[in-house]
Amino acid sequence: SNDGEGDRSPTLAAILSHLPTRRCLRVFTTAPGLQLYTSNYLDGTNPVPRLCKEGQFYGQWQGICLETQSFPDSIYRNGK
Repeated sequence: SNDGEGDRSPTLAAILSHLPTRRCLRVFTTAPGLQLYTSNYLDGTNPVPRLCKEGQFYGQWQGICLETQSFPDSIYRNGK
């Protein structure tokens, strides 16, 4: 179902930056919410290193994901 997300212009939801390399990621979205994943579950064994970039281990907190989405209770929000 359409919860009105298509009716709005994208707005800035988050900025991630790394000052030593001057890299910056800006996330724009029409979704009302943003979920942050910090790879807390990674322990260096899953995914197996042979499937990872250059055979690296992905350890706890070595990755991040920003996922734009509706709020979990959006079914109860009228037009929001």
